[in-house]
Amino acid sequence: MQFRTSIFILLVFSVSLFGRAQQENARPLIGWDTLANRLGPEAPTGSGVTVAVVEAALEETNAYRINESLAVFSGITFTDRTTSPLATISWHATRAASDFFGDAVGIAPGVTDVQMQNASNWLSNDLSSLAQETADVVNHSWISYSTNVNDIVTTSRLYDYILKRDRVCSVNGLNNGTLSAVPHLMAQSYNGIIVGLSSGNHSVGLTSYDTAGRMKPDLVAPMSATSWAAPVVSGSAALLIESARGTPAWNAAADPVVVKALLMAAANKTPFPSWTNTVTTPLDPVFGAGQVDIN
Repeated sequence: MQFRTSIFILLVFSVSLFGRAQQENARPLIGWDTLANRLGPEAPTGSGVTVAVVEAALEETNAYRINESLAVFSGITFTDRTTSPLATISWHATRAASDFFGDAVGIAPGVTDVQMQNASNWLSNDLSSLAQETADVVNHSWISYSTNVNDIVTTSRLYDYILKRDRVCSVNGLNNGTLSAVPHLMAQSYNGIIVGLSSGNHSVGLTSYDTAGRMKPDLVAPMSATSWAAPVVSGSAALLIESARGTPAWNAAADPVVVKALLMAAANKTPFPSWTNTVTTPLDPVFGAGQVDIN
């Protein structure tokens, strides 16, 4: 598909917008500590849930891999779905992975099966061919803008179809900065979970494609950049999926649409005294359903 090249170039530049930051700990802010204390050894950790980190690599370095050697990833089996012979470690992917499932501050530290993939490879190969998605939760801490309306709509619809067909939860960050536009990929989707920041410093607005006027973000997380907020929500989704497995309602409860609905319904509005909605605007224009609260 011809549009993939232009999208990839935009991916490269979008990564720089996220910036480097000191490691943060969202656990006490999203109810993780409360949940762990309440349930004790029965608290979910993401055990048995397969996850993927799709990362926008810098073309000149092909950096998209997680640093598997770090102690916070001990016991995890990593699979490279791109398998590029030139692949190198990405600090950005490593940080997102730490927030997602690292055993120090990660939301789903019980995850042991992790897949990695270059975002351009995912777009041009897996998405365009409707390849089977084998992960339960996929984190996309990258954004893209495109000028081709048909490409945006086609990509979003392929994406939504795969999420529904393969029953996969997919989490996507908005852009950083209140003046930035809602990204075209993948924030225009219906079935993906679109995440902003509890500070409000993210893209604010409505979708422009495939039915304009849908409010984004869906919910927010208390991190300094959307690249780190997305994996916090991805980890929360993994906990819900683990909890659903083995229950009589498993088939329904683990459906990605249900997981998204649960996360939004449980979102905490207390941190936002100005949170508001109306019949015609069901979400707050800045904070969506509120701050993710896994407890």
